[in-house]
Amino acid sequence: MEKRLNSVRGVVAMSLLALGLAGCASSSDSPFSRPPSEPPLTGLIDQPTEVARSSLTGAGDKILAVALSKNVGYSRTFTDAMRRQYSAWTVQFNLPHLAADVDAVLSDDRLMAALFAPMRSRFKEVRLVRDVPEGFESGADYVGILDLDLNLQALSTFPKQRNLHIANA
Repeated sequence: MEKRLNSVRGVVAMSLLALGLAGCASSSDSPFSRPPSEPPLTGLIDQPTEVARSSLTGAGDKILAVALSKNVGYSRTFTDAMRRQYSAWTVQFNLPHLAADVDAVLSDDRLMAALFAPMRSRFKEVRLVRDVPEGFESGADYVGILDLDLNLQALSTFPKQRNLHIANA
């Protein structure tokens, strides 16, 4: 019963999030706007042709350095703005039972942990670096680039609001 209740709470939280996003997405001064996505390698490497490894073998004893694309910063700022807004709405509309769900769904820590978990399970060590050269200079065997594109695009406005939720990693 508790599992079902948590599932229902999650659906309610997601519905609340979707309704809130629908209401804000059409506004030009929406707190959820973010810069347009950039090519994943922007600012991380001078020549994209420098990135050329065909396969990973024996990753369990290798070090992986990960550089974050600019889109990751945009996406993290975007979800943080949503989290803050929905947290405020849970207070404003007296929905304290949804506060934990909002934090869980829009948690930056959980999101980054989930994205890094598969890498951490395959490599001896995973470290965060500013760019590709720093990754190799730090002694990493491989350097990966994490590109995260979370965004919301309004497809229509009131009364039949529809949004396209974009989540690419």
